[in-house]
Amino acid sequence: MKDLVRYSILATFLKRLEEKWAGRYFGMTIVQKLMYFFTQVEKADIPDYTFKFYHYGPYCDQLDTDLRVLDAAGVIAIESEGEGSGFKIRTKDLDRLPAELAQEFWTSHMVSFEKSVELFGFRKPQDFELLATIHFVFHALCKESEGNTEQVVSLVKSLKPKFDEKRIKEEYDFLDNKNLLTCT
Repeated sequence: MKDLVRYSILATFLKRLEEKWAGRYFGMTIVQKLMYFFTQVEKADIPDYTFKFYHYGPYCDQLDTDLRVLDAAGVIAIESEGEGSGFKIRTKDLDRLPAELAQEFWTSHMVSFEKSVELFGFRKPQDFELLATIHFVFHALCKESEGNTEQVVSLVKSLKPKFDEKRIKEEYDFLDNKNLLTCT
């Protein structure tokens, strides 16, 4: 039953993202990073969604598995955008899942979902990759000691050499100005 609830929450998340970003598509990286912010910043408690650091920033194995299960079940479609171009995710047949399973969750988390999506707007996958990495690194440093800007920028630069320090600092400032970089 726990899996069905999680699938229903995820399918509704994807449908609402489609509605918010009408006419735009999103793929695995964007879903992973938005779900990261939704669960970590907005504290949306989704069973078994634990994020670890991976190549493109914070990543949840269970979320990836759930996306593939929903694809195999025909609830969503994950389509390749061509070699090296990533994936496009779209909802297909949400009626295959009982919507009432996620109703309680969405009743208490709709405002935080809207806030998460509006906070970042529609950005490229690389933007989400960098933002989520900065947030993840900042909070990892908080566990050891109060992280400072230079530490975070330096560590993110070593993890993500494709981004220059100026860009990392700009996105750090964006997150900081939104009060998302506080040790709690």
